[in-house]
Amino acid sequence: MLLAEQVREPEAERGLTRRLQLTEGLLWLRAAQGDPYAALLCGVPGGEPERLRGRGPLWRAATGDWVVTDHATAARALAGDGVEPVTPFGLPADPPGGIDAAAGVPGELPARCDLAAVARRGAARALAGGDAATVELLADAEPALDALLRPQDPERTRRAVAAGAALSGRAARPLLAATGVRLAATLAVNAVAALLAADAWGRLAAEPGLAPRAVAETLRHAPPLRLLPLTVTGAPGWGDGQLAAGDRVVLLLGVANRDPAAFADPDRFDPDRPAGPVLVPGGPLAGAVDFARGYAEALLARLAAAAPRLRADAPPVRPGRAPVTAAAARFDVRAD
Repeated sequence: MLLAEQVREPEAERGLTRRLQLTEGLLWLRAAQGDPYAALLCGVPGGEPERLRGRGPLWRAATGDWVVTDHATAARALAGDGVEPVTPFGLPADPPGGIDAAAGVPGELPARCDLAAVARRGAARALAGGDAATVELLADAEPALDALLRPQDPERTRRAVAAGAALSGRAARPLLAATGVRLAATLAVNAVAALLAADAWGRLAAEPGLAPRAVAETLRHAPPLRLLPLTVTGAPGWGDGQLAAGDRVVLLLGVANRDPAAFADPDRFDPDRPAGPVLVPGGPLAGAVDFARGYAEALLARLAAAAPRLRADAPPVRPGRAPVTAAAARFDVRAD
């Protein structure tokens, strides 16, 4: 028989579990009551782009968050007028400097593989520089971006918090370490999936310049950061006087980047689309986005050379608690 002390959860852990469960329960309640933003966070019907846009360019969700759906307002917010991005673990911007994202791209690929796992391992390898302990911390920190807006399960939350603290003292660029794997792997998987769905994969091997264009279009069509939470710090000129210091505003970048007022035929993936005003996070997240872009471009080029007839066995499988990134848990592909 187990002793009571062996099964009794410490008070702090019980408190964390209760807070996570309460937040998650309230989110589902708001979704059931018809709030489209809550439905989007829960990944259930009701959070479709047309419903979100139907509330207007700036509106307050039942969760208390302010929601931005249109391109023009999101562009002004991204410029930093009276707001600042919310980052995992409250990490500040990293010091200048980059990482060779291509260093993580595998030299060989199996004939059949889970591309999501391959992409994650490669991104972690580039960020960790071959250090196995850091690779483990990167894996534990992966849910941090999605946890900004959707509670994760208690055990994953504890591991992520511990990993964030460890990376803060160990990594040269802690914010990149906490966000880079998920952003890079998601962007790469989304680009491959979009090219395959558009029947454009075969062009990659013949057109070396297509990979950067495909990644740029993926940043618009299926960005790895679909939702960007901001904290109001002043009186934004774009807020119509509705926003107060301390409010949280969430830019729906995945919706705003398909705004018909900004892009022609916005729901179509078109790597030949002329360069346009794609909304991409800057500020403290600029380094992570640049790393993701470089990694996705390098992985696409490598895949095109190794598997010019690549095809998917099934669409990417996306977990239920990843509203910010819509990261793929699995993406089975084969090189025929």
